[in-house]
Amino acid sequence: MVRDEGAECRLDVYLVRDSDPITWRFQDLTRAVEGAQHVPPIRPVIVEGIALLWVLQRVGRSPDFHVFVEKDGHEAGMRDYLESYLEEARPQKKANYVLKWSSADYDRRVAEAYYNRRG
Repeated sequence: MVRDEGAECRLDVYLVRDSDPITWRFQDLTRAVEGAQHVPPIRPVIVEGIALLWVLQRVGRSPDFHVFVEKDGHEAGMRDYLESYLEEARPQKKANYVLKWSSADYDRRVAEAYYNRRG
């Protein structure tokens, strides 16, 4: 039997394509979070994505538990936006848990598998 522990809401689904500065479809996101949360029984909603604290604030929510994922050696494509977010919202300091993640080993194994397959 599969138990439904909660719902997931990915912020990238609600991004407004080609927006500058980056923005989300906040009304749609609000409806999705409210709808997912109130499906009986009331359950948690996991929301994930960049600038999470700003987005949640904008839709009148705050996290009950906040995990900040720090990718080791990651160069973001939206550096200016993310730098201001990290400086102003301070998500790493507000997080209940900080996960340091590195994909270096995984990336190396994928590359090896690719080259081994090519012969």
